[in-house]
Amino acid sequence: MGWAARFLTAASFLAAGVLFAPDALPLGGSGAAAAARLVHVLSFATAWGAGLWVTFIGGIVMFKYLPRHQFGSLQGKMFPAYFMLISACSAISVAAFAYLHPWKTASTIERYQLGFLISALGCNLSNLLVFTPMTVEMMMKRHKMEKDLGIGTEVGYSKNAEMAKRNPALAAMNRKFGMIHGLSSLANIMGFGSLALHSWCERLHCINAYAGILKLCHQQGPGRPSPAVAAAADGGAGAGTNAPEEQQRRALPCSPPSPHYHALAALLLLSSPPPPALPLLRLLPPDPPPPLTLLNAAVKALSASSSPDDAFRLLSTLRRLHAPDRLTFLPLLGCASSSLPLLSALHSLLLRLGFLSHHPITLALLKPYPLPHVRALFDDMPQNNKWTVAYNTLITACLKARDIRAARHQFDEMQRHGRSRRSVVSWNLMITGCARRGRDDMAVQCFERMVREGEVAPDDGTLAAVLPACGRTGNVGAGRWAHEYARKTGLLDGTVHVANAVMDMHCKCGDVDSAQEVFMTTRQRSVVSWNAMIAGFSLNGHGVEGIDLFQEMRRHGVEPNAVTFLAVLGCCAHAWAVDIGREIFQSMLSEHGIEPAIEHYGCMVDLFGRSSLLEEAHVLIQGMPMKPNAAIWGSTFKCMSCSCWAWHC
Repeated sequence: MGWAARFLTAASFLAAGVLFAPDALPLGGSGAAAAARLVHVLSFATAWGAGLWVTFIGGIVMFKYLPRHQFGSLQGKMFPAYFMLISACSAISVAAFAYLHPWKTASTIERYQLGFLISALGCNLSNLLVFTPMTVEMMMKRHKMEKDLGIGTEVGYSKNAEMAKRNPALAAMNRKFGMIHGLSSLANIMGFGSLALHSWCERLHCINAYAGILKLCHQQGPGRPSPAVAAAADGGAGAGTNAPEEQQRRALPCSPPSPHYHALAALLLLSSPPPPALPLLRLLPPDPPPPLTLLNAAVKALSASSSPDDAFRLLSTLRRLHAPDRLTFLPLLGCASSSLPLLSALHSLLLRLGFLSHHPITLALLKPYPLPHVRALFDDMPQNNKWTVAYNTLITACLKARDIRAARHQFDEMQRHGRSRRSVVSWNLMITGCARRGRDDMAVQCFERMVREGEVAPDDGTLAAVLPACGRTGNVGAGRWAHEYARKTGLLDGTVHVANAVMDMHCKCGDVDSAQEVFMTTRQRSVVSWNAMIAGFSLNGHGVEGIDLFQEMRRHGVEPNAVTFLAVLGCCAHAWAVDIGREIFQSMLSEHGIEPAIEHYGCMVDLFGRSSLLEEAHVLIQGMPMKPNAAIWGSTFKCMSCSCWAWHC
């Protein structure tokens, strides 16, 4: 069993070395070159795996669990064999790499790679021939001295350090051993680091090649563009006027097999951020033409760029070479939403090419149009294509246009068709849309209807949307039901935004104790959780508790934000804590780099006014970097009236 474990360990670290070895995959070429590359990969992988084990894992594990003298004896046997293995593998790897990349014809990075391999060989040879014999000899002497003192059979270094304080000879031996062992460890780490740099230079070579492509791309001038709308509405160069467009599209030949550099260019185009696509395509040879997959990738990259008009120019070129598919047009529909004429031109082209029968294209057309056009497109869709996603898109368009009645009509109509059953997304759209449009009562009613009908179960999005509406309307019954449902389903403990919504609902309904209970039992707390609880204390007049919670938040290392300060300053106003409020207000910019907004100044004016410090409130208003608004003056007049009432009393 022990031999099996050792074999599996060696195999696993050899596999790790193969993963990090450069040129691990391209083993093709002539017979001698392929053999040299294979020898280089295996030698490098063996050296890397052995170095990874001894440097970072094996030595640490053995020192932690083995008695010191047993560990030292094992080191004395293992280190020479280890450095001999690493040196042999490094020498073989140097020879193979030098054969594959001769110095005169090698690039700069390849020369660096060869230099790092030679450096690794030199560091390991110095350890094998110089430092390891000295380390083993000094270790044996120290072991003999420790045996005479009755230590060394324990695990760890504590007894040696304690004895060295009373024995100068042992202390001197420790210093000598530490110096020699430190030099050996430094050479070992430098050798392992040289192997790592040799590996990562291959990655650097790829990065430089990518940078070279970008440089060539920037050196290319832009081609003759055609207007974007004309490119989208154009019927294609060379298109016959008598043959129907659909028949001609089907008669175009298929794309030829793409070479490897086409696949590489497609990956570059899909990177983030993408390089300039049109100049990169000009670098490719004209024969064979770029495949459709590459051109689709270029269209997608250009659609997501800052100049999406180039995507439509490329579409005109693409149609001369290939028959476009739905993957060609889906990115274009997303970038055409900012221009209704451009979207209409693209829509007409899709109609002429016969792509409107594709369901993904039809759904993508629904999203960018305004509500009247979306409704017309939806009505023209076959009933079999009116799935749940199509209804959800139409409901979203109605809610964006603030037409809640139309959204409710489409939501109710979904149930009449078997292919468009209402999903949890449909319910969440209605609840969220009503809440955002100021119809909290309608949002709560929709939630109660969802629970009553029982078609789908509410999820975290449902609760996060309806709980604030319950708090704003004071609907304690629905809010407590949602709280209990979240607790039973595990959403209260598993999703922090649901817990925050539950706390906010209880605070707005006046039940601070329930909100505090949820806060104390929540394992995952974000800054929003602390803000909700502090704001709840402020809303219900519990100023002292809110200030204490803010201090606890600081002790937990949670960084407050602007909302936190707004809530805690409100707590200071309720508690008449002028000094604490002034200190917190001054710390916003000095300690946390948060510029006070006009709402924070309003809280301070309210705090000074409640404490009858009208002169200080006036000075604060005069020193504000922004002009006072109605809320600031309202707080000032309220404070003045309260002070006059207190003076008369």
